Amino acid sequence: MRREHNGQLFPPVFTPHAHRQQNLIDRALTRGECLSTMDNVQPDWSTLDPEALRQQRAELVASLPSLQEVMHGSLIPRYTRCGKPNCHCATGQGHGPHWYLSSLGPNGRRHLDYIPGPWADLVRQRVDNHHRLQRTLAAVAEINRELVRRRLPG
Repeated sequence: MRREHNGQLFPPVFTPHAHRQQNLIDRALTRGECLSTMDNVQPDWSTLDPEALRQQRAELVASLPSLQEVMHGSLIPRYTRCGKPNCHCATGQGHGPHWYLSSLGPNGRRHLDYIPGPWADLVRQRVDNHHRLQRTLAAVAEINRELVRRRLPG
């Protein structure tokens, strides 16, 4: 099943952990976060002519975020309960959100860093930039692979 986005047709995407990704998307949507699932879909590069491939690659490279504005990890909201029986958190949503940056530490283990509330938007933007950087680099690599497959220079 092909998807259409902004007038372009995209092939179906299979990942071995697609069900996990869908669960993350569903949870984010229930929290009111806005996600574009089309960001993970790559076009069928084999249908484009070589000049269009080179033009698309140049546009992708120009859209790369500044490397100084990139942060690896995930920004996670946490809600806590204070334990008071008459508090709103006893029956509803807890106190928060309290923001944490989840990332891999130097020993390869998951590490949580507390992010003060005013910094959450900045950290979220930098984490989003990292994800955008990864998607863009993957697309550029696919275009380069397609050009090599066609035995075309540059």
